[in-house]
Amino acid sequence: MFVFQSNLRPRHPLLRLLGGILGLFAVIGVLAIGFLAFLALTVGAAIWYLVHLLRLKGRPVASSPASAAASGIIDGEFIVVSNHEQPARLEHGGSGRPH
Repeated sequence: MFVFQSNLRPRHPLLRLLGGILGLFAVIGVLAIGFLAFLALTVGAAIWYLVHLLRLKGRPVASSPASAAASGIIDGEFIVVSNHEQPARLEHGGSGRPH
């Protein structure tokens, strides 16, 4: 049977314990950095949201689309397109020949 022997892990039990503790501190450190990054993004988003709300506070509130539709008025722009020519013939299939 093949057994992989590595000299990276020390044989002394106290050095193994020290390596495990250092590894645990490394994992805790990475988790702490991720948590602090999450908190920073959350606080930044809350500040952005509050600034956005304060900027909108002085502006008049636009009427909702439901109230405009209920009154029977539809506001918009349109262009009438008239085509007096014969419509283009659409071909189906990939052969390129007419059906």
